[in-house]
Amino acid sequence: MAAPPRPPSGSFPTGPSSGSFPAGPPPGAFPAGPPAGRFPSGPAASSPFPAAPGPGTPFPTTAAPAPARPTQEWPGFAPSPQRRTLQEATPSTPGVAAATGGFGAGAIITAVVAVVAIVVVILVVMSRSGSTSAPVASGTAGTAAGSEASSAVSAAAAPSTELPADPAAQLQALAAQDSSTVEGMVGSWIPQLSSKRPGLVAEGKTWDESDILAEYRSLQATYPSARLLWTGDFANYRGRNFWATVVGQPMPTAAAANAWCDSQGLDADHCYAVRLTHTGGPDGNSVQRPHR
Repeated sequence: MAAPPRPPSGSFPTGPSSGSFPAGPPPGAFPAGPPAGRFPSGPAASSPFPAAPGPGTPFPTTAAPAPARPTQEWPGFAPSPQRRTLQEATPSTPGVAAATGGFGAGAIITAVVAVVAIVVVILVVMSRSGSTSAPVASGTAGTAAGSEASSAVSAAAAPSTELPADPAAQLQALAAQDSSTVEGMVGSWIPQLSSKRPGLVAEGKTWDESDILAEYRSLQATYPSARLLWTGDFANYRGRNFWATVVGQPMPTAAAANAWCDSQGLDADHCYAVRLTHTGGPDGNSVQRPHR
């Protein structure tokens, strides 16, 4: 195959001729650089970093201060009302703020008062516990002394009212005082210790009111539950004009009353069982003990 014919000479345009572009600016068109010494020399003026220490220069020993902590809140973070209140209540004095750790002076005062109160309570308890033993001992002795004194007073003040000087009137007054106790024993068996009337001849003498009163006082001193009655107030006695001394211990049977007499070592003439009654008669209301 034959090669295509070459284009004739001059078919393509030539490049720009000399002088088609303008020449550069003439000399002196731009100002010359700054004169020498106008700007400071050295890296300290042009570089943001400090120059390296030269040979033999010691390194600084003081540490650079830490950057201050920003006081503003983080973006988008709103402090809670409790934090605002706590910050407002925190004292502005640096020493107080450091000591409280963010809490108010009111909390410190409350804590101090609580501690003081606890200490006071402990001291009071210790002082009381230390002084307990002595009062206990003295209280025991005082109780014993008080019981003895009460017994003595009760024994001395057995008559509740002032008795008359006349023995006959005293017997009547004593029977009136004992009447409520005696009436409570009606229908029960009781030990009888004595029955006397003025003019009675027994035990080697003739009895009068003074003798009867003295015997009653003696029996009551030996048996504190002894009571005085007038036989005319009850239906179980044959003689209705005697002053009788009975024991104020009701018992269910005559045998029980007579057993009490045996236990006291009293003979048959000075203790036997009777049953007080306001109806009926003497039969069946007394049981004599055999003489030994």
